[in-house]
Amino acid sequence: MAGQVTREEGARIYAEQLKGQEGPECPIPGCAGSGRMICTGWLVFSTKYGWQMESTCPDHGPGFSFGGPLWPLFREILKNKGLEG
Repeated sequence: MAGQVTREEGARIYAEQLKGQEGPECPIPGCAGSGRMICTGWLVFSTKYGWQMESTCPDHGPGFSFGGPLWPLFREILKNKGLEG
């Protein structure tokens, strides 16, 4: 994304390194899908939760998280973009 990223509700940045990566488990109890959500590559800002990864469950659709197996890469991307620390 060109220019400075603001920390406004719904602000989005794209991180190619995250696209297609397996993210956290689907939060829906008894999910019969793959069990893991797939990251879309988008990071979305929430004034309540901060930066989150957008992921999709094959059965339940989109969701957001900021933990799980992608946590170290997620934190590194935010740091490299000057959005953390």
